[in-house]
Amino acid sequence: LNVRCNPGDVLFTIQLLNHDQYAAIQSLGFGRLLTMGIDAVESSDLLPWLMDRVSPVDMMISIGPGKVLPITPKVISMDLGLPAGGSNLKVYSSAEVVQFRKQLIHQLNQESLTDDDPIHISNLQEEILKDRVDSLFLRCFFMIVFNRLFFPTSTYNIDSAAINKAMHPESFNGVDWAQAVFDDLQSSIRRWHGRKNKQLTQTIYGCAVLLIVSSLPYFSFDIYRSLVVRMYW
Repeated sequence: LNVRCNPGDVLFTIQLLNHDQYAAIQSLGFGRLLTMGIDAVESSDLLPWLMDRVSPVDMMISIGPGKVLPITPKVISMDLGLPAGGSNLKVYSSAEVVQFRKQLIHQLNQESLTDDDPIHISNLQEEILKDRVDSLFLRCFFMIVFNRLFFPTSTYNIDSAAINKAMHPESFNGVDWAQAVFDDLQSSIRRWHGRKNKQLTQTIYGCAVLLIVSSLPYFSFDIYRSLVVRMYW
């Protein structure tokens, strides 16, 4: 099983922040994200079990008899502490993203990184460790968050999807992030239900950790214990 949502990388990146960087993230409405912590998720069956039980039509999780949990933008806002309301996330053209990628690599100014090289999160973490608080720092931080937590895609490198969303962090206050994560997760659940079951490796995209965070309070103790999940948010 390949789970593309990797909160551990986000948690590690949060630990790199200095006080001023921490405050800058908080000021954009993402203070709850900074308190995220994960001990372990030790059951490889948990996420497929949940994904199988989410209807991609109405986004309801059927956990058991009489236990149906709705996944909505409001639930996402409450469980992940994401800003809700506001405008949709702006989508830029491919040409704009290509230009921004070149600009990003130039600004990172790292000898090992050229226009044709993939951008790894280590390149972005290296910039964060410079302790600056500016637009470049914010872009680097949120590209990691987008790629590893909110909008995981098929690549572990920082791709055009993460770059697109992080272009203008100064406008983040006006974005309905809960709706954006909901839309991406619903698309990922549709993809899961439409997959070929005979594939050797099954992949889960989207902010799958949200399904765990939202559903844990609804498990009986016996189910909770059998899944062996230890996490907090």
